[in-house]
Amino acid sequence: MKKEIKSILTEFHPLIFGVFVMAISIAVLSLFTDLKYQVFYDMIFKTTAETGAKTSWELTVFWVSLLLGTFSIVIFSFIKKKELNKKFKENFKLDLVSYGVFIIPISFFLILTQTINFFYFIMALIYLLLCFFIEEKEKRYKNLILLNLIYFSTLSVKALTDKLIKKVEIISYDSIYLITLLLFVIIFYYLRKNRFKNLDKLILYFQFPLPLMLLTYLTNKYEYNNELIKIAFSRRYKAVIIFFIVYFIIINLIEYRNKIKNIKKAKPLITLSTVILILIIRFYVEPKFVHYGDFWHWGEESIIWHQIFEKKLILFDEYIGTTGLFPMILGFIQSLLFKGSSLSYLPSLAITNIIWMSIIGTAIYFLIKTDFVLFIALFLVLPQYNRTHMLMLSLFVLSNSELIKRRIQWIQMYILLSILSVFYYPINGVAVALGGAIFALTQTYFVIKEKEYLKIFRSKLFWFLNITLILPVIFSLKNTLKLIKIISLLSSSSLLADGRAGKFIAEDWFMKYIINQNLKDNIWNIFVLLLIAFPILISTYFLCVYLLKKDKILKKIKKPEFFILTFSIIAVSINCSYSVMRINRNVDFYRNASIIIVFMTIMIIFLYKYGNRYISHNTKIIFISICILIGNISAEKMTKFNTTSFGEEYKNIKRSYKVDDNFEYVNGKDFDIPKLGEGFIEKKALEKLIINKEILNKIVHKDERVWFMYDREMQKIFDLKSPTRMDSPFLTTGLKATEANLASMKELPIFITDLKIGKYYTYRWVMDNKYDLIDYKGFQFWIRPDRYKEIFGDIKKAEEYLIENSPRQDLKYTAFSLGNSMKSLEKLMKDRKKYEIGSLQIEGEGIEFLTQKKIKIKDINNSYIDIILPEIIDGNKYDFLYLELSSDYQINENRKIVILWETDKYPMKENRIIILEDKNGKLLIPMGTHPAWLYSDVTKSD
Repeated sequence: MKKEIKSILTEFHPLIFGVFVMAISIAVLSLFTDLKYQVFYDMIFKTTAETGAKTSWELTVFWVSLLLGTFSIVIFSFIKKKELNKKFKENFKLDLVSYGVFIIPISFFLILTQTINFFYFIMALIYLLLCFFIEEKEKRYKNLILLNLIYFSTLSVKALTDKLIKKVEIISYDSIYLITLLLFVIIFYYLRKNRFKNLDKLILYFQFPLPLMLLTYLTNKYEYNNELIKIAFSRRYKAVIIFFIVYFIIINLIEYRNKIKNIKKAKPLITLSTVILILIIRFYVEPKFVHYGDFWHWGEESIIWHQIFEKKLILFDEYIGTTGLFPMILGFIQSLLFKGSSLSYLPSLAITNIIWMSIIGTAIYFLIKTDFVLFIALFLVLPQYNRTHMLMLSLFVLSNSELIKRRIQWIQMYILLSILSVFYYPINGVAVALGGAIFALTQTYFVIKEKEYLKIFRSKLFWFLNITLILPVIFSLKNTLKLIKIISLLSSSSLLADGRAGKFIAEDWFMKYIINQNLKDNIWNIFVLLLIAFPILISTYFLCVYLLKKDKILKKIKKPEFFILTFSIIAVSINCSYSVMRINRNVDFYRNASIIIVFMTIMIIFLYKYGNRYISHNTKIIFISICILIGNISAEKMTKFNTTSFGEEYKNIKRSYKVDDNFEYVNGKDFDIPKLGEGFIEKKALEKLIINKEILNKIVHKDERVWFMYDREMQKIFDLKSPTRMDSPFLTTGLKATEANLASMKELPIFITDLKIGKYYTYRWVMDNKYDLIDYKGFQFWIRPDRYKEIFGDIKKAEEYLIENSPRQDLKYTAFSLGNSMKSLEKLMKDRKKYEIGSLQIEGEGIEFLTQKKIKIKDINNSYIDIILPEIIDGNKYDFLYLELSSDYQINENRKIVILWETDKYPMKENRIIILEDKNGKLLIPMGTHPAWLYSDVTKSD
């Protein structure tokens, strides 16, 4: 036993060393975080500025630590080259299912999270019991497969009975596990009695009912205020669901006929439709007509189709709603099946997911081609984050060994998938293109060397792929430069606008037995960054092992293993360049979780198919269990999205949907908003829609445009054209991006909603164009001055309202963040006035003048300083105030400063206040964030 453990650890040494080096590096470099300051090159007042985060340094910690960890793995692998090439004799072999799937993942998941998946645990117990009754591993595996298929068949029967027998629930949620176990025990008794003679046939039989699970997508009843309300699906929607059910039944019949002829040699017994259906029911979205008031994300997913195809704006030239065309699919389905109604978003998303899972499931099925594909379908739990779908599809398709052997077809497919991926979601598209570039070059080399191009012209697939490539290539040639320009404008400000890195706060579930919160947070910080880096570290380790094995290098670089490992390292690294930056302090892992799960899945497939060639069997099993563990933690614990855990699929079989009283049942036609549709909408969201509709009716004429800051879906709901190329000012934060977006504006929008000072350039543009603010039923609208005068009259009253009623501005750490970047921000300053303290008249209370330049504050809580300026300052021209204060600042000590000002017309007033936090006395204060400052001639500051 000791020798076995020693041999396993010997194989693990390079990876363990690399992980250890990265962990130590994170811990050490993080100690210097408080000594660093974020450098700002632009006036971007979002999370990074508001929190005083050191985003650049925090990202440096990750990348430096990752490079050190990766470099350590490479060096250690070369040092241990002989040991890695040794074949260790194994006196016993770990069972893949017992240890790899159950014991090791469950045990470590319990240690880290103090929780356990009940169904997963029951499955493990049942499998261990099977070990006492069945000696042959293959039969044990097949019995476990049968148990899972019985479970899903029970769900299928429930879905059917729920539709046929509407008054009584024949199969309740509470009875599903019991029915599954009873059926399995009865069938197992029968099989054992007959020496498992018909086991393979039963596995095929129990796959027949599975397409009926899709009947749950026809559930159209809602429990609301003690009533049962029925909302009909469109005929097209029902036709699509029925089509998929029939399609999967036909696949089952065809595969059954082919497999039953030679049942003993049939591989795999699992059918294609079973894999797809399990992915569908696990990646489930309730197809209900309910709107939760999220006009931002729902707009992001549907508005681009509306603007391009319904409002006839030119893609990239006149409109690009967000980075990438990924929302096009959902927008198309929503338009085709539901005429684009807003409340049909979830049913449209459900169909979109069915289509994606059908395509991805097919790629996985033909990649694996064994019954192990069932486990992959059960393991692959994705958050509702669709940006990774094309990357996932590309990885699974391009990893197929049969396609890799057809080198020219592989290159064609690589080009096609790269183009589609780049336009689908650019960052992941670049990951696909660059991730596969090394292998594409090797494939091209062998095509030329072996003169494969001389044989290819007879291939029908070759010409079919060439024809398929024509449109994507033309589209990419036409639009690539436009996309690059847009992405470069947005990415230039991403770090400051979207950066949310920081020392993470440990989740409640993580290692509850650690009492010291600071220690727990530090361990959590290391854990999170290691989790993100693990796909890169493990791929680097296996690439070293693979390349150091004795064989010709030209043989190695033409195999699927080389593609999988090089692709994983490059693609995950590129994705991390954005996703790591977007993690917030209370970790929401949905961007990272999807990538981790996808690449843990491909590593499991890699180990399953090729692992025994390069490492010992037991090491392979342990690695598989680690990948399962990391995937499970990422999916179930590290994201705020609801995911379907293994064994909880039954919750997705619905008889009806419960809707609470925070929602209102509506028909958009009753409010003269036909594109809203019929269904339930959150009451506050409905109120917002009605008020926006009233304002539109009151002040906006036909074909005029308005600008929604955050509620971007309203452009579609009210059937309006976007005034700018990017529909929301929220998308542009930096100076260049804002200027480019404003330059695309053909006419000034009639009104703008929810204006945020964080978008300072857009805010200043609004103020410079003299937009006037009105408060209408609790909502604020900035009205174009000519329309304001036409509808409301005196503009001077609007200016008076801004000065007298604009609320105080709490800048938090924004002034501190900008103040420590004064050198890099100076280039943005057009006009400056500089005053030495000696030229100012200073008065105050609770203070003592020690020298002309030194003041002692006696009472921090009850003191103030009045600074009387030597001349009147035009607030509109000078909208920033830079102060340098000196004091005995301590690390992590914060001081709150409140600034008031007096003008030649207006005295100081409580609402005309700027509040900020000070940490080191260097403060660049955006006084212009308060509208009253921009309308003021300032004489005195307090």
